[in-house]
Amino acid sequence: MNGLWFKLHKLGVRGRLLRLVRDVYSKIRAKVRDCSSYIDFFECSVGLKQSEVLSPILFSLFFEDLEMYLFDNENSGLTLDKISFIIMLFADDMVFFGKDVTCMELQNSLDFVYDYCQTWGLTVNPDKSKKNFINVDLYSNQRSGYIIVYL
Repeated sequence: MNGLWFKLHKLGVRGRLLRLVRDVYSKIRAKVRDCSSYIDFFECSVGLKQSEVLSPILFSLFFEDLEMYLFDNENSGLTLDKISFIIMLFADDMVFFGKDVTCMELQNSLDFVYDYCQTWGLTVNPDKSKKNFINVDLYSNQRSGYIIVYL
């Protein structure tokens, strides 16, 4: 969580607001339901709270610098019907897109994301992560690629 607090501070979230958000996410406790019974509460020391209103916002703010890097990269993004898709985030999953890319360029992007995750203490699940190509324009044979990364 230290990386999140650092990034929020860098984005200008300071003082009382930062302390309030940190307090909400300190000493997270969870309980799991198994059929009709619950196990005892246990502490979660990593990650954001599920079903917490702030969690998706914090998730997006955490990955903003990754989004900006991909946005500035000329090979990033997939345009369909004048809508550009660069990265899609949901829960702890990411999908990012590249246009007119080779397998090596897509692998370089995946390596960058892996390094980014290592830097910020995130774990990539390589068994579930995938890269693939799709033909966007059948007439020009333009290939776009996408990578699904599971954290």
